[in-house]
Amino acid sequence: MKSGFFVGIAVTAVMVAATARGDELTNKVTDLYTEGTGTNPSFQELIDKKKVIVGEKYGKPVQGTKIDVNNPLIESNLEKVEGTVRPDRIHTHVNSSIYPKTFAQWSRWYQEDGNTHVFRLFKGEQSVRSLKNIKAGRIEAVKNFPNPKPGEWLEWQGTYTIIKPGGGCIFQILVDADPDTGVGGLWPVHLDQSSDGDLYMTRRQPKGNEEKKVVVAKDVIGTNVSFRILFDGKTKYEVYARVHGRDDKFLSIGKGTYHPHCGDKVGFRWGIYQGSTPESKVSEDCMLFVTGVKIRYLKAGEK
Repeated sequence: MKSGFFVGIAVTAVMVAATARGDELTNKVTDLYTEGTGTNPSFQELIDKKKVIVGEKYGKPVQGTKIDVNNPLIESNLEKVEGTVRPDRIHTHVNSSIYPKTFAQWSRWYQEDGNTHVFRLFKGEQSVRSLKNIKAGRIEAVKNFPNPKPGEWLEWQGTYTIIKPGGGCIFQILVDADPDTGVGGLWPVHLDQSSDGDLYMTRRQPKGNEEKKVVVAKDVIGTNVSFRILFDGKTKYEVYARVHGRDDKFLSIGKGTYHPHCGDKVGFRWGIYQGSTPESKVSEDCMLFVTGVKIRYLKAGEK
């Protein structure tokens, strides 16, 4: 029997397995949303039709299909959701400075439905705003808050629901470097998702026996996972998570310290960011819901 026959069997088996996996993922989220009117052209088609201009730093809006979130179902196992924090701006791989009055014009990547923010990326997308720094796409909500007072904490809280999984960062705390030495800055800690629907906490600079990457939960596609991320405004952070249907309260995932924050505001970003590797592209369609975002100050005894 020819070897090509066995190769054909192997390829067919892989395709069947991939199809089965895709059907399984679809079944987990079928009831959580419906997709309505509009179109989602490929990224290359947007470039070919000059809807996206390669090298243009502040690109024009792009619309996409309407996502109708099943809000009662999404919120059914959450404590009473009283609104959600609206971002100061959103940051895409086409334009990094999109403000609330034009959010609705960017529905390909970002939508708001009730208390839920909808984030999407599509296969093949890249950040093409700078020809010197082309990498995979991103869609993030951005919110800055003044530093907490000494002895207090600033807390970000929200619930993630992975609809279409894809690798990349889904939350960041952003801090400022020392202006004299350049030490620090960027992010002390962030949350990540995998293409299998796993969630992780990642420390930028683990110390001693601390793990760099900590598993939060495995295969949680279509499952609500709530997070509390605390920052003291200087060096300390703490991360807590609750997998709804598994945990009856928030559990500690990890804590740590980082170089002192030297700015007067703390930056929070949530969404999907895949663009760390030069020349990379978004490998698959991704969709993520973030519901009931709250940002508040806590005294030490309240956390």
